[in-house]
Amino acid sequence: MAKSHTVKVAKRLTAFEKSLVNNMARKVVIAGGLHIPRVEVFGCEAIGNYVNGARKRAEAIQLCLNHYRAHPRHWQFWCAVFYKDKATGVKQYSSVLFEPLYGTSNDIDKHLTPLVDAFVKEGDNVNLTSYGWVAIPSDEVVIDDEAEEAFVRLFEGKRCYDREHAERMLLTRKLEAASV
Repeated sequence: MAKSHTVKVAKRLTAFEKSLVNNMARKVVIAGGLHIPRVEVFGCEAIGNYVNGARKRAEAIQLCLNHYRAHPRHWQFWCAVFYKDKATGVKQYSSVLFEPLYGTSNDIDKHLTPLVDAFVKEGDNVNLTSYGWVAIPSDEVVIDDEAEEAFVRLFEGKRCYDREHAERMLLTRKLEAASV
């Protein structure tokens, strides 16, 4: 006799939920890099414009993130490599916008990692302190100079010009991967 399987049918989004997912896609920024121990999501506080109550906001954020994980959409990617001259202390960065991708947040890693690795290798590896990337689950957001400045400030807050910090983060990741 054939074995029975329970199939979980994905819930269809209501019109409000669909609007919420699309509006939040223009506000959410997913960031990662050498100096960030785990991928982080920024911009979720904007959900308060659509949903009241802490519990409902938390549920709505999870709904949006799960939707980005499971349903393909257009994504934009920005990446920067951060440098600090050891002799002069001068800090600078080099950035690039990668081609947009259509896929889920689960697709990001396999597509983004080779692009970031190639961009990092192109640069001045002597003064390299770290690198960082941003993924936005919308093709409607314009990544202009103002947005780039905001991304750089975000990474400066994560100590992107501190080479020792980046080395500790890399070691932490290797240890976590080895213990899994």
